[in-house]
Amino acid sequence: MGSKYRRLLRRNTDDEENEDELLNFMEDDPHSSVGHTGTRESQTTSHRGQEKDHVQDVIHCKGARGLKADGRHNRAIDKPSLTSSTSVDEEGRLVTDSEEDDVDDFVGETALHSFMTDGCEENTPSERARALGKDGRRGRWSSACAEDELSEKGDVSTDGPCGDGTAEGKPHSSARLYSCDACSNAIFTTHAALLAHVEERHADITPDYTRLRRVAEKLSTVWTRALNARRDTITLWGTKIFSVAAQRDAGEAKMKEAHRARAQLECVVRRWNDKARVFIFGSSVAMGVWDGMADIDFAVVDVDAMEANAWPPLEKNAVRSITELLRRAGFSFVNLEPISHARVPIIKHHASSPILTVARREAEDVVSRSVRFVLDAPATREDRVLLEGSVRDSVGAAGVQQVWWNRTGEMMSVTLDSTTAAMRAATCSPALISPSLRAKVQPVHDECRPELYNIDFDLSFRAFGIRNSILLQKYLLSHPCARPGAIVLKDWSKTSGVNNSVNGYFTSYAINIMWIYYLVQKGYVPYVDPLEIPESLVNYTEFDPKYTPMVDPKLTSARLEELYKEAGDMLVGFFYFYSFEFDWGNHVVSLNRPGITTKKALGWHIEDVGSIVPLGIG
Repeated sequence: MGSKYRRLLRRNTDDEENEDELLNFMEDDPHSSVGHTGTRESQTTSHRGQEKDHVQDVIHCKGARGLKADGRHNRAIDKPSLTSSTSVDEEGRLVTDSEEDDVDDFVGETALHSFMTDGCEENTPSERARALGKDGRRGRWSSACAEDELSEKGDVSTDGPCGDGTAEGKPHSSARLYSCDACSNAIFTTHAALLAHVEERHADITPDYTRLRRVAEKLSTVWTRALNARRDTITLWGTKIFSVAAQRDAGEAKMKEAHRARAQLECVVRRWNDKARVFIFGSSVAMGVWDGMADIDFAVVDVDAMEANAWPPLEKNAVRSITELLRRAGFSFVNLEPISHARVPIIKHHASSPILTVARREAEDVVSRSVRFVLDAPATREDRVLLEGSVRDSVGAAGVQQVWWNRTGEMMSVTLDSTTAAMRAATCSPALISPSLRAKVQPVHDECRPELYNIDFDLSFRAFGIRNSILLQKYLLSHPCARPGAIVLKDWSKTSGVNNSVNGYFTSYAINIMWIYYLVQKGYVPYVDPLEIPESLVNYTEFDPKYTPMVDPKLTSARLEELYKEAGDMLVGFFYFYSFEFDWGNHVVSLNRPGITTKKALGWHIEDVGSIVPLGIG
C-alpha cells in the first residue's frame, strides 16, 4: 500500500484556514453564492461510477448492494394506508413499514447525501449516511452500522439495532458481509478488510469528505447569520427555481398530446383484453404538466378483474402479447424493449424522434392521420374490398376520409379523421381472401405519425402508481412553490448522483416523498390522509390528467416576488432540515400518518439479521 494513500488519509488540518475563510466569505460577501453545487467537493462526492464518493463512513453491512431497479420506481406507497408508509431511515435507505409486503419489494437501499449549501455535504456527528446491505439468506433490507469504528464514538449501542451484542436482550451471532459504497462488486467478511480496501482504493477522496463534514458543522452555528447575509441571493435562487420550473410547462396543447397517446395505446391494449383500460400516472399527473420530452408512465388495468382480485395477470405473457401487437402496428423492433423477466415486467419504448415542438401544417396533420398496408403480392379486387371493409369496421364508416391504392395493388393508404382513429386502423385484423397474402401496417411518415410513436413511455400492469400519483398531486398543488421546488430537487438529485436507483440510491419518487415530508413538517402544505384516496378504480374518471399551469398567469408581480423569496427559503430549508433537524437515529420519513413517525413505533429499532454462512471473501 503506497505511502501516498497514507498521507492523504492523514490530511485532516491542511484546509482549516480555508474553511474559516469560507465561513466568513459566506456571511459577509454579498456577491458569493452559498448554494453553488458545482464545486469540486460536491462533484467529487456525486460520481460513484468514478469511485468519487464519500467512503470512510458509507459502509454496507450484511451484504452487497447489487439490487437493480427493474421498474420498482413507484412501489414506495403500494397501498396508501396507515399500515404502509414510505420511509428514509437513519442510514438513508428507502423502505416501508407495510405489514403485508416484504421490504424487498422496494428499491430500498440508498445512501443519503445531505448536501449543504456551497456544495458542502453534511452527515452530522451521528454519521448517518451509512449505506445498506442485504441479508444473505432472508432477502430483507435492514440497517447495520460499521460497529467496529462507531462504537468507539458512542454512536452504537450494544443492545440496539447496530450493535454486535444483543437486540432486546436476545443474542445473535450472525455472520456479516461488508461492501464498499464506491465499488459495485467489492464484498468483505470483516470490517478491517473493508477499511484496508478504502485506504488502498479510495484514500484520495476521504480527506475531501472529512473537510466537507467539518465545514458543515461549523456552518450550522452561524446558519441564521449566513441566511440574513445572503437574503438577496436566496431570493435570486427562488427566481431561478420558478424559471426552471416554467421551462417544464409546455402548455395545455402538449398535455393533450399525452392524452391522445394514452387513447392510442388503449386501442392496442384492447386487442389483447377488451376490458382493459390505460391509465397515466407519474410526474405528468403529480405535476399537472408535461414538457413533451419526459417519458410517460402508463398502467394497464382491468378494473373488473382487479375488483375480483384477479389482477395483475401473468405479466410476462402480457408483456410479450402487447409487444407483438405494437410491432404489428408499426412500432420498430429497435425502439421497443420488452422486459418480461424483471420483478415488475414492463414494456419500454424509446422514440426515435420527439414530438414536433412547432405547430403542424395542414399537410403534416393529414399525413399523421394516415396509415398504409403493404402487401407481399398484388391484391385482387375482392381482397381490396375486404381490406377496406376491415378498416371501416374498426373505426366506423365516418372515420375514414380517404382510401387509395398504388398502381400495382400492393399498397393501400388510408387517411382517418384523427390520429387515434389511425391507431385503431393500424391494429385492426385485415381480412383477405387470398391465403398467401400478408399485410404489414405502418405509419405513412417516420415523423408525422400518431403521437404514441413519438413519445418515450413505460407500460406496466400494476395499479399502485395511480393512487400514489394522486396523493402527490394533492400535496404539490396545495402550494404554488411546491411543484417548482420538486422539479429543481429532482434535477439536483440526478446531477449530484443521489438519484440513481440502479446503483442503490434514491428514485425520483423518494426525493418527492422527502420534499413533501419537509413541507408538511414545516407547515407549508397540509397533511393529506392516504385513506382519502379510494383504493378502487371503479369510479375513476381522470384517465387524462388535468393540465395545471406551473405558474398561475393571474399572479401579480408583487405576489411573484413574495413567492420567489419563499421558494428560495423552502429550498435552503430542505437541506438544512435533513442536515441538522431531522432525527436520523429515531425518526423515519413517512406520509402515512400525521406528525412524526418513530422507528420504535414501527419496530425498526430491533435489528433482524438472518444467519448466513461466511463466504470467506476478502
